[in-house]
Order: sequence, then C-alpha cells, then structure tokens
Amino acid sequence: MGVREFTIRLFKSEDRSKTYKPLIDILPWWAVLVLFIIATVLFGIAIIVGVFAGPVVLDSHYVEMDTRKNTTTSSRGSIDFVPRTSSHLRYAQYTLDGDHDDLKPLFYGQEQVLATAPTTFSAINQEINFLCYLKSNTSTFSVESEKAFGFQKSNLQFFLQLFGKDEADGDWELIVNGTYSRPLVCTSTSELCDPITLFYESHIRHPYYRIGVSFLNSRELYDNTLIDPHFVKMEFESYNAAYSNWELGWRYSIIFITAPLCIAFIIANIIRSHFVNWATEQKWIGLLLIFLVLYNNPIFALIFTAGNWAFSFINIVFIISFVCFLMFVVLVFTDSLVIPQKDRSFLWFYIPKIVLVGILFVFVITTFTYVRLQEQEDPGYNLGIVQGLSSYQTLGIIVVLIMLVYIFVLIYYLMRVIEKHRMNLLPKRNAWRSKVIWFLTITMVIGTIVEIFLYVFSKDWNSSAQFLSYFMFYSLYVWLITILYWPSFTAVQQEEFDEENNTQAKEDDYFDEMDE
Repeated sequence: MGVREFTIRLFKSEDRSKTYKPLIDILPWWAVLVLFIIATVLFGIAIIVGVFAGPVVLDSHYVEMDTRKNTTTSSRGSIDFVPRTSSHLRYAQYTLDGDHDDLKPLFYGQEQVLATAPTTFSAINQEINFLCYLKSNTSTFSVESEKAFGFQKSNLQFFLQLFGKDEADGDWELIVNGTYSRPLVCTSTSELCDPITLFYESHIRHPYYRIGVSFLNSRELYDNTLIDPHFVKMEFESYNAAYSNWELGWRYSIIFITAPLCIAFIIANIIRSHFVNWATEQKWIGLLLIFLVLYNNPIFALIFTAGNWAFSFINIVFIISFVCFLMFVVLVFTDSLVIPQKDRSFLWFYIPKIVLVGILFVFVITTFTYVRLQEQEDPGYNLGIVQGLSSYQTLGIIVVLIMLVYIFVLIYYLMRVIEKHRMNLLPKRNAWRSKVIWFLTITMVIGTIVEIFLYVFSKDWNSSAQFLSYFMFYSLYVWLITILYWPSFTAVQQEEFDEENNTQAKEDDYFDEMDE
C-alpha cells in the first residue's frame, strides 16, 4: 500500500454512521509495549538533555562591603555607606577611608547601605530577587550548644528603599520606601547566615536597579557580637537569559508538534464517523490536545516583550487549567471502563467529577491570585518571608485536602475496575483498555500530584532538567493516548455494543448467584 492509498484510507470512512475502534482495541500487546518504550526513551532523553545541555536557571550578581579590609568587591557594580534618609535625590556618600571602623551605624539604624545592581536587566530575565547576607560570629559563643546550633531572630526589621531607572544617565525612580520584617537564621555550618529576602519583583520594570537597606532592631546582635560587624553582602538574583530562551524554544517546539496532531486527530474522527459515534475518550482527547497547546503557552513570548506581570499570571493559569483538565479526563477514562455509555448521565456521571476538579482549580488559581494581589498592594511582599499561618498557607492546606479527596475518588474508581476485571464482568475491549489505562493513570497522577505541590509551595524551577522533564512528561502522555485512541479502519460490531450494554445485567446475575 502506497503513501497516497494509506492516507486516503486513514481519513476515509465507508460509513460515517458507524463507530470505529480506536487503535488501542486492535493493536497487539507488543505494539502498545513498543509505544510505551518509545515514550520512555524520549522522556529519558529529555532528562539527559536537560541535565547536560540545559543552561543554569538562575543568574546571580553581588556586591559586598568589608570594613575590616577597607574594601568593596562585586561582580561589577558599587556599594556605598550613606546616611539613612527618606529621599533618594540627595545623600552624602561615605567612602571606606577609615571613617568607619565597622558597620555599627547600619545595625543601629542610623545609616544605610546603598547598593547598585552590577548588571542591567531586561524582560527576558522574567523576575528579580534582592537578597542580603550577613556573617555570623559564632566563635564568640561561650556555650557549646550555641556554637552547635547557631542563632536566629524571628523579626529582623529594616528600612528598605528600591530605585529603578531606564537609562544609564537617567534619574532614579523611587519604587519602594518602607519598613519590613524578615527572619534571620544563622547556623554553625555556614559562615554566612541564610539570605534575607529584601524584595521580590515579579517582573522586570527597569534595566537599572539600586537598593538601600538599614536595620532597625539589630542593635542587640551588634552589641552581643552575634554577627560580624564589618561585613554585608547584597545579591541580585534573576532568571538567566539563556534559560529563558531555552524555555521559549522548547515550549514552541512542543506546540509545533501538538497543534498539527490536534488538528489531524479531530479531522480523522470527523471524517471517520459522526460525533455522537465517537468513543468517550476520543471526545475528551480532542479537548485535551487543545489544553496541551495552552499548557505550552502560545503567548509565552509576550512575557519577554511586554514585561508585564499579567502575562506571567496568564502562563500560570494555562498550566493549572491543563493539569486540572487532565485530572478530570483521568477520572472520566477510569470510570467509563465500568459504566456503559447508555448509563452515563451528565448529572451523575460528569457533574461530580466537574465539581471536584473545579473546586481544585478554583483554589489553586486563588492561591496565585492572592499572591499577585499582595504583590501589587505591597511590592515588598514575598511568600518566602511570610511568618505564621498566612492566608496563602491556608489555601495551600485546602488544596492538599482536595488532592487527598481526588486521590481517594480515583482509587475507588480503580478498585471498581480491578474488582470487575477479577470477576470477569468487563467487556473484552474494556478489560484490555483497563490494563493500559491503569498503568498510564498511576504514572500520570503521581507526576501531577508532585507538579501541583511544586506550583503551590514553590513557584520556581530548580533546573533545566526539571522544566524539560515535566513538559515532556505531559506532552508524551497526551501524544501517547492520542495515538492509542486514533480511529482505526475497523468498525465496532453490534454484538460488542450489546456486550458493553449488558454489563450491568451480567453483574446483577453474578451477585444473584452468590446470594443463592
């Protein structure tokens, strides 16, 4: 059979009133196994490429001051010691010429450190984090337990000023001017204390940044020599431009595969049979392919060109929409194995699943909306520094509880499938599908649960391999089930419909015999 004849046969239907079997019903077991192996190999290649060829996710630049050495060092940039004022237009600059034996005025809240970012930023850096490092002075501790565990201050207060400008010779614009509180944790295992998050910018507004900080309640730390009075370090952390381009390239590469596959799948089903004759899975896979395109975000490039927080938020909405819809589809696929199509009423079959996944979607979206609103109201807000049981953490707990309910529901559906399979009450084609779907479902759900927890409790990718593995994991899953449910050349016979519709009667007879 030539390519032309195969293509014609692939998209041609002798009778559109018939229901055509998906490939999963006619492929031999070894062919399905080969598809699994190919998907696994591609997933492994994606991880290897991410580990060995992926760029570093975060790019950090720093400036630091050490009055003991009478020096300032940086990866490029400057750091000054200036009087703390509410104005950024005029200040008297102090140089390290011996006027300051240490940074006592900084820790007493009398003067501030003013640090200019060592590099310029653009929208392609996506976001920026401003960090401050202090040095612990645990060698002065007299008690061994204090030396072993270090110390911490739960509410280190500081006065913060953040400036930005668009031109190198332009005027600084005051962005933030206020007082904040962060925890300070210093352990004996590291000379530097844990970084203090001064400020988080969810999108890049200016190419040039300058930040000023003065500590307001750290006098006791200085007086008790808990911290090194000579040292302070400022760090500017953002997404690496190379990683942003890497992410952009992979997203659009996956879209260029998914979009044609989506169109071909829908056309093949339309030409082959009427919509009412499509299998339940085929109807939802078409939508799932569309959501996969959204997951990879066709407008992702606007994050870099527009430099607006709204496009970053839309990207999160697309990702969560896909993940929640995928979870809904899994419930439908699993439950449809034991419930004949004639018994699947919208009220009792679909509504419970829509409500469960819809609630999950609403609460996950609400958690991110909450963060964005807090950032707009208070530019110094950051999840990493919220203390106590915040509203965000409460929402996160609710998401965890909903996820547990979802897992229990899915386990219940799977147990019903396994039980009916054990009692030989499943139609033959459903018995074969159940084995394939059970394996795919377990694999996908585990990955999805981890994915949701990462997005709820940590919004950052840790590595290029993590990003690529998840995007390829979902893409390969959807591509695989698309191939398995592609309409074949073989129509479903009437006796197969009868067998599926008679499942309930067979089950009743089975239990009647057991009662006797």
